[in-house]
Amino acid sequence: DETVVEVLETNLPPVLNPGTNQTITVFALQLQGAVEDDGMPDVDSLVTTWRKVDGPGTVTFANAGVTNTIAAFGALGAYILELSASDGELTTRSNITITIKTNL
Repeated sequence: DETVVEVLETNLPPVLNPGTNQTITVFALQLQGAVEDDGMPDVDSLVTTWRKVDGPGTVTFANAGVTNTIAAFGALGAYILELSASDGELTTRSNITITIKTNL
């Protein structure tokens, strides 16, 4: 007799680190996010995206589809930015707050 054991792998959601909350006195910032994924369901299926969730002005991303990018802010105030990552089946989201204030 022969017994066949099949091990099924479980896809885990991507793990995100959008960076730390910051207070700055300039209108642009290098975002330094990070994402880890288990390579399932397909090693090439991981998609990351930055977006503005809330804030007083516009936010322009040099490249919203990469974890490390420059964000330019349109006005003073507090902004909530979201970094999301999807492996094609599961999506994870994480926020940071960037506050732009005058240096006076």
